[in-house]
Amino acid sequence: DLAYEHYFGTQGLISGAFFYKSVDSFITNNTVSLCVPDGSTAGCTASAFSAPANGTGGSIKGVELTWNQAFDNGFGFNANFTYSDSESPSFNDYGTNLPIPGVSKTAYNLQGYYEGGGFEARLSYAWRDKSYQGNYGFGAHNLGIWTKAYGQLDGSVGYAISPAFKITLEGVNLTKQSSASYLQFPNLPLRYLSGDQRIMIGLRYNFGG
Repeated sequence: DLAYEHYFGTQGLISGAFFYKSVDSFITNNTVSLCVPDGSTAGCTASAFSAPANGTGGSIKGVELTWNQAFDNGFGFNANFTYSDSESPSFNDYGTNLPIPGVSKTAYNLQGYYEGGGFEARLSYAWRDKSYQGNYGFGAHNLGIWTKAYGQLDGSVGYAISPAFKITLEGVNLTKQSSASYLQFPNLPLRYLSGDQRIMIGLRYNFGG
């Protein structure tokens, strides 16, 4: 790895890093279609089964950029961008040297916040590009399983009632973003998970306060 960091003022940081990693092995999930005997007229029913398997290794190279900045008025932000180019011996009917499962080519995180007078608020957004997850085999054919690009917006606010007590309100996936995966082509859907928004209220006590 090769990294550079630059600090400016008392509350600012800009950094960049080039990286290369060799991966000896990784866990992947392969899905196959099996015909399960069920006593029906056809004799069986085709179903999809997934099982973990040991990957044979690969490599990841890329760049990571970071900017953290805080201001005297209590506001601040954090930003991070990562580009990862990975490959492995994995292959299917439509490609060879496929990416390492779960590694997106591009991803970024943005967060803005305010802290002051016992009050704090944060709003963050995380996004990642599509990613290869493994293969789906049926008969003599193998198609890649890909997860679609996904972005999620989270937020939180908190207020210190006293040095020991703090009340918090947190929201996860505020825009109810759904996630989905597909077989090789975006118009061949495999799985769909409807967006789940969660709102949580909490009370924290600091025993050291």
